[in-house]
Amino acid sequence: MRSSIIAFLSLFSIVALVSCDDEPTGDNPLLQVTIEGKQYPVVKIGNQFWTAANYEGPGGVGYDASNSRPEYGKYYLKTELDAIAVPTGWRI
Repeated sequence: MRSSIIAFLSLFSIVALVSCDDEPTGDNPLLQVTIEGKQYPVVKIGNQFWTAANYEGPGGVGYDASNSRPEYGKYYLKTELDAIAVPTGWRI
């Protein structure tokens, strides 16, 4: 049971932690987007713009107990993800 929950959260995190938009907004839409006061670099893949870095806001659980691999990002509950304020047109 625990491994299936971890697998679900892992898959959900990979899919959910990258924001995307068809036309980014902000001060310099082709280079960055601001989410919860932090600027994230943006890349264009196909016709969409995506953040090029993992969300680094509060909450979530690290990759492992000691969070020894912060470059892997964190796992967030749906309630935590819903509370993240993103710019108009962007989504988690």
